[in-house]
Amino acid sequence: MQKVHIYQIGCGTFGKYGFEKLLQLSKKYDFVEFEGIVEVNSERREFAKKKAKEYSIKLKIFDHTFDVYQDASKLRKKVFIYDAGPSELHYSHLIKSLKFGFWHFTEKPPAFTKEEFEVELKLSKKWGCDFIEEENETVLTALDYLKQNKLKIDSIEIYRESSVGLQKILGNSIRTGVEGGCLLDKSCHDIYVFSFLSVCGQKIKNVMLNKAKADYLMIDSLNKDNFLDIFGHPKNQITEGIATAQGIVEGIAKTGEEEIPFKFYSSWIGVSKEGLKVSNNLKKITKYEFIRKKQIEGMEIPYEDLRLFVIDCDTIVLYGDMKDKKLFVERDGKIKELKLLKFKEDQLYRMLEKYVLVAAGKEKLNNLENMKFIMNLIFDAEEKIQKSLRNKNKLEEIRKTKNRVKEIIK
Repeated sequence: MQKVHIYQIGCGTFGKYGFEKLLQLSKKYDFVEFEGIVEVNSERREFAKKKAKEYSIKLKIFDHTFDVYQDASKLRKKVFIYDAGPSELHYSHLIKSLKFGFWHFTEKPPAFTKEEFEVELKLSKKWGCDFIEEENETVLTALDYLKQNKLKIDSIEIYRESSVGLQKILGNSIRTGVEGGCLLDKSCHDIYVFSFLSVCGQKIKNVMLNKAKADYLMIDSLNKDNFLDIFGHPKNQITEGIATAQGIVEGIAKTGEEEIPFKFYSSWIGVSKEGLKVSNNLKKITKYEFIRKKQIEGMEIPYEDLRLFVIDCDTIVLYGDMKDKKLFVERDGKIKELKLLKFKEDQLYRMLEKYVLVAAGKEKLNNLENMKFIMNLIFDAEEKIQKSLRNKNKLEEIRKTKNRVKEIIK
């Protein structure tokens, strides 16, 4: 069998996790060869060298992505690029890989604009995106339960809210590379919703956007009157591409006969009022706290994280916590916690392994249809939000977000 030669771009916060998974895969499979990684940060380069040595793997460390593609092109063999670099470069890296004929696996999002995404879809299908929640044990167990009980879904609500933007505003962010705004950063993970519908035999033909609203816009800091755009750049005015800090997307997933409503809540500045309300109600009936809180060094306020899906199937409702992996089913007025499916390896390992095996020709490529649904929905929602902001007052929008931040940190 022809070997798959792996190169990685970036070794940041999450790139480090992926890096070690790829080292493990290269030791597990004799047809996988981990060739090298590009990283400019000296500490991260040392981390990569040390970690590769632990696995007895001789790894090339590159200064620039140009060097990666030059080295890989000389192999004239199967090449697999794992892109854990800056979000705004995902598109250019993906395009370059496909032009070289390489397989490409990128962290989310695969593109920052609808135009970029449409270009990607027209090219070779030798690529995938790390929508890691598709391998979440809570999601997979819910899929199994829906299938085994032959359920039909009536409605879906997803809450994916955290304090990462709050950290950025207060200058304490350990994830400075997080970009795109809360909608593009968070809601793209909701792609698994379409798998829920598919396993219930509710084949989606079209997704229609009904509502897209930004409750708050992303600001630079409490000391300045600037916004941040989706690339993390400060902007003095409300211009196209301003990043959202908290909002909601509502729509309809259409089958041939049904219309299934959904709501996607996303936030960068803590849990929304809607998220707080639903989690408090659930806490009363499950005795479980869905909002995770932890103290971050250098921050006086706790970091909040709510990753919750609510799947309403008429007489049965599923409540899933994707952060700490819990799944509850409400049936006939009674709540029961379901035992989750067990896997030997974690989500990221399984996701990377799947696509490495696809590149090796051992598995079939996943259908891109669900990716089209979720990404086009997000881009349409972004466009709708941008149009609604045209007549908004800059200082009023900045004041709203600042007041919300101050309210949280009191």
